[in-house]
Amino acid sequence: DIATHFDEVYFTHTNKDRPEFYITCGTYKGVPVGALSVGIGTPSMEIACNELHALFEYDHTRDVWHTPEKPINIIRLGTAGTSLRDIPLGAYAITQYSLGLDNAGVYYPVAHQSEESFQLLQALRTTSFGAVNPALYVAPAHAMVVDALQRVAGEQGAKAVKGLTTTSPGFFAAEGRQVGRLTTAFTLEEFIKEVEKFSCHGMRIVSHEMETSILFRILYEQLGYRVGALCVILDNVRSNEVISKEEYRKRMDGAIITVLSAITQLSKE
Repeated sequence: DIATHFDEVYFTHTNKDRPEFYITCGTYKGVPVGALSVGIGTPSMEIACNELHALFEYDHTRDVWHTPEKPINIIRLGTAGTSLRDIPLGAYAITQYSLGLDNAGVYYPVAHQSEESFQLLQALRTTSFGAVNPALYVAPAHAMVVDALQRVAGEQGAKAVKGLTTTSPGFFAAEGRQVGRLTTAFTLEEFIKEVEKFSCHGMRIVSHEMETSILFRILYEQLGYRVGALCVILDNVRSNEVISKEEYRKRMDGAIITVLSAITQLSKE
């Protein structure tokens, strides 16, 4: 779907043994762009981040690593849920910080974090999430990407909210979903209550998904790429509402344009 908006497509590739990884490259409004599918969850995203690191910085011919001379802009486009009553289905959730409820990021330590990141992490550790998983972490988006996404979404008249995103290591237990005789560390209702009351520096948890934390930790915090994320809200966990297929296609098509336009603007900065 993303590549249908390209001016031209000059490269596509999929690994038959790993079909979740599929890449298409081309141009959008004269700017070189690429779209990469990575599968589900932080393990798949971690693989993709390491591959992208090698793609941008490893010279296979000379067997040497080098630092990119120009900024690299990467935006995750996907789907997410929300637990807040005031966020409508189909809204664009723009991530300022990802709250890593997984533990993948602790294996990629960062030497220094901002005071805001530190305070977010301290607040997160006081929740049920922190009690269950002491290895959780906080990873920010690049501020330029957040600004570009918010600016373009505003120009297009799209409903967009920015804030915090929880990245879970799984779809069920990590968000309190109990199936059959299985027990979880907390219930869905407890998960929702934690989300609804959490606030730090005026930021709320606006979305839930399964990939963004490790993306931000590796590609922005460790490598310095300009990285961000925009997800279309598919469902509201609190109200149990789910977007229709027709509305989803419409909103996702608009989100694709938003992300590609943000990438175009960032390429000029």
